[in-house]
Amino acid sequence: MPGIPVHVVDVSRGTPALGLTVEVFRIDAAGARVRVGGGRVGHAGLVDDAGMGRGDGVAPGTHDVALDAGAWFRAQGIDVGSPAFQERTVYRFELVDVAPHLHLPFKLSPRGVSTWRGTRGRTGGPSAPDGRGRDPDDRAGPSGAVAAMRATPRPRSRSRCRANAGSPGCCSPS
Repeated sequence: MPGIPVHVVDVSRGTPALGLTVEVFRIDAAGARVRVGGGRVGHAGLVDDAGMGRGDGVAPGTHDVALDAGAWFRAQGIDVGSPAFQERTVYRFELVDVAPHLHLPFKLSPRGVSTWRGTRGRTGGPSAPDGRGRDPDDRAGPSGAVAAMRATPRPRSRSRCRANAGSPGCCSPS
């Protein structure tokens, strides 16, 4: 079933970006942006637009996802300035085939954003990265992304490394 649900996780705090405003647009032949969906991020990290999950308004061609990151971070009490470095983050992507059910998971922080093409229930084929038909980086929604982030070791601080210079696991023996 076609669709493009959007997930957003605040990686600086390890939680869904609850309340973040997200809009999805299709770019028409004249270059105009036509809104096809959007809403606010809910408790599970998913944008609350069931139509996007069903594929309403999604067609082959160019699409934009816009995240109102600056206003959201300020509302969370995080000083990102005004305007923020990424006040309104826009991610543009191309759809050739709308038949597969895709999802766009975004990892957001006050200093950056990352995303990748996620899939749900995709069958095998030449584009399946693991040869078994599933993208190995595909998680079951934002909770998987949050769990993966929490499992990632944080870099050691310089002061700790200097204090432990030469010890096993130290990042620089200075």
